[in-house]
Amino acid sequence: MHPASLAPSRFRSALARSPALIAVLAVVAGGLVGAATAFGPMYALAGLLALLAAAALLVSTEAGLITVFAIATLLPFGTLPFKAIITPNFLELALAGLVVVWSLRLLARSDAYDLRITSLGPAVLGFLGLTFFSLVLG
Repeated sequence: MHPASLAPSRFRSALARSPALIAVLAVVAGGLVGAATAFGPMYALAGLLALLAAAALLVSTEAGLITVFAIATLLPFGTLPFKAIITPNFLELALAGLVVVWSLRLLARSDAYDLRITSLGPAVLGFLGLTFFSLVLG
């Protein structure tokens, strides 16, 4: 066996024995058990699925689009169960996350994307910003 192929397995075994990883996993398991005890197992499962969807949305734009389509299909009018200054619904949060991930990816790797802005670009972006702002405020 080639020594270079052993490096990932050594890294994984060292990571599995890491006290920091064990502590993080213990805190996550404790949080899940605490949420299941305090709110019931259904809310704990819903929270876990929401965290997994949020993590997937922040990693990939494809996962973000799938999340947006799933929310638009299954739960289009679902809102957060608490009121901050505004009460955004899940679709607005997913779309905002998708726009943020797409924009940051565009800024981080600008050479990978061929973005051309025409003379109408600022007007269209202003209109989209105004539309999004009025959508969030109701």
